[in-house]
Amino acid sequence: MALKLLVIEDDDGIREMLNLVSKYDSYELVIAKDGSILADIHEIKPDLIFLDEWLCNEKGSDLCRKLKSDPSTARFPVVLLSATISIEQFARQAGADGFIRKPFDLADLNQTIIKYA
Repeated sequence: MALKLLVIEDDDGIREMLNLVSKYDSYELVIAKDGSILADIHEIKPDLIFLDEWLCNEKGSDLCRKLKSDPSTARFPVVLLSATISIEQFARQAGADGFIRKPFDLADLNQTIIKYA
């Protein structure tokens, strides 16, 4: 059974790239531009969540903190994505399982999926 990845990312280029990678690597991908998709997380049941730090009206670290503080969603692994230098600190403070700095290469992405999913 294919791994299910939830990607919350507002950058069209990154969403498109992840969509192409998922087809090549046979991942089931659920993509959203904002955190409203998290209302459906129990139906989606992702194996891994990629969460952009700088979304239009919210911060990925804030969404991560909410997920990790709720016992019903804390089990979902979350990896923050960002070009900011402070992403490691944001990830740690939010309780994220990991982080990836943008721009990232496909090898880093695949290693992260293997590590956390």
